[in-house]
Amino acid sequence: MHRQRRSERVRADTRPAATPLEQQVSDIGKPIVKRQGLFVTAIVISLTMLLFGPVGSAPLASGAIRRLTDLSTGVSSFEISADGQRVVFLSYNGGATGLYSVPTVGGPVTQLAEAVPAGDAQTTAWRRVFAISPDSRSVLYFGRPDASATPTPDPGQPYIRYPGMGLYHVPIDGSTASVVVADDPRIHTFSFSPDGQRAIFATGTGTDNTPQEQYRYELYSQALSGAPAQRLNIPLPEGQSVIFDRWSVLQTGYVVYGVGTANYVFPYGPSMGLVDLYSVPIDGPYDASVKLTTCSRIAFPAAAFAIPGNGQRIVFGQTDCDGNGALRSMTPTGESIVRLTPPTTTGVPGNLGLTQDNRYVLYTLTETNGSQTTRDIYITPIGGPSSEIHLIQTGAALGVNPVLVGLAPNGDWIAYTAPTSSASDVPTDLYVASRTGPTNSARLVTSAFPNSVWPVFSADSRYLIYPENGGMFQSLELTEGSVAISLGVEAIGYTTVKPHSATPRLLIRPPDPGLLYTVLSAGPGNTLIQISHGPVSYYGGARFTPDGQDVVYIGQTDGQLYITDADTAYDTATPICDDPPDCGSPTAALTTTATSSATTTGTAATPLIHLYLPALEH
Repeated sequence: MHRQRRSERVRADTRPAATPLEQQVSDIGKPIVKRQGLFVTAIVISLTMLLFGPVGSAPLASGAIRRLTDLSTGVSSFEISADGQRVVFLSYNGGATGLYSVPTVGGPVTQLAEAVPAGDAQTTAWRRVFAISPDSRSVLYFGRPDASATPTPDPGQPYIRYPGMGLYHVPIDGSTASVVVADDPRIHTFSFSPDGQRAIFATGTGTDNTPQEQYRYELYSQALSGAPAQRLNIPLPEGQSVIFDRWSVLQTGYVVYGVGTANYVFPYGPSMGLVDLYSVPIDGPYDASVKLTTCSRIAFPAAAFAIPGNGQRIVFGQTDCDGNGALRSMTPTGESIVRLTPPTTTGVPGNLGLTQDNRYVLYTLTETNGSQTTRDIYITPIGGPSSEIHLIQTGAALGVNPVLVGLAPNGDWIAYTAPTSSASDVPTDLYVASRTGPTNSARLVTSAFPNSVWPVFSADSRYLIYPENGGMFQSLELTEGSVAISLGVEAIGYTTVKPHSATPRLLIRPPDPGLLYTVLSAGPGNTLIQISHGPVSYYGGARFTPDGQDVVYIGQTDGQLYITDADTAYDTATPICDDPPDCGSPTAALTTTATSSATTTGTAATPLIHLYLPALEH
């Protein structure tokens, strides 16, 4: 009965498709994360996170876990298509990392590429390997489709880490052979256009990670129908490069990129200097580029800089033409400029956050007197007017000196701490403030908040989820007079916590022993259930499907891919893999050879999604 319901709901297409923002929340979430100094936005906060500890659970009901793969080697990482129909994943196979696809309802595994970068080198950490199209129909990847696709680079060319690889386009189900988009082993980052009809990519020289090595990359846009690639960036001055791993494709049809001296600085990576920002239509031409930094360059990627998921505006801070500083937002064409910092201030924010609904900008302005730095927190509509800038909390050297740690998806609530010690093992005060409340009127949530983690707001912005030092994870409804409720998870070590906009449940993974649980955002603890059959991979991650009903994860013991209901407890000894038939069986090795009708000249690679802070994100 349950298995039939799963198949019906996946295939029925009765739910509206997840928006790009919902998919982004699905994949990234807003986990509790070790603090690394600067406040990261609600979306960027969610890249790596965790908090260990034993967990109790409610009595188990009937389980519903499906094993999606049965490979001789394990799955290393995966992404879920926006329609929730397929999982695209990487797996080490016979000396190379291959790219594969499998339906979420179960079925044969399809090999999409014989070899892609394995992710074991410093440069690969900055390199994109594959991207799923917004319409979930196709995949872009940097790699080699089969053993025959191994052209040799011209003798005497600069260092090439992945000879024989290039940028390819293939149907997500592997129904036809891969088609080469750019036969160029120097491709580094790449992305689909919002309509899925174009590939945007960066290619160039300088990937040897030599200290102070100078990079020189350029951006290209190419129709997947095979038209010649168009360069997007301005003609580069001597010694300059596109910041190849920090550019964004906007939903509004523009690409935002930076130009500067791109040197590799070990171990921090490239692009640490001053850059000019430009925007250009996604299909060019390059001379339609608009310079956004009209008065001064910005320190990139450390500057206050962000783009909301809808791509309507760009936010960044820089020194004004009069020598002072300000944070402003503008359209991708450099128009409709609005100042986001009060006219009486002259500084540029050091921290910046955007709400997931694209409406508000949160930032901190600092002032240093001697050895004491105080921080004031502001929030403002991203499009103005300046009269709507609101001071949430003023910093006081001997009182509350706030450190931003959380922002509700709709911007109605802001969480911050007031640490009295820089030591990560000293508990601190956690506060929550209303966006519309009077200045300095925040509510003290707890004085036992671990000074090393981030709290999490539920996807509906109604609850604040946080751990108490030496106690349990708590859920606080953000209404006056509410009392925190235990979620049944001990607040020790590192624990991943992810919300999703389509379900009232939170996804939780304590790392010891690494089982997956879900629990209602509102609690109480007896709603906590175990949904995985055993420990799950720490590095492979676990995530909701776009509709929020299922969770995909990699088993830690066997490295295989699994999917399970988010609201059904596990109690079955052996995960089943028999519906439909041949679930998880890989297809035969590829026998087709990639062909191409496209002509390319020195093109390749691109960024993932829009950036959120404080740098252009691919």
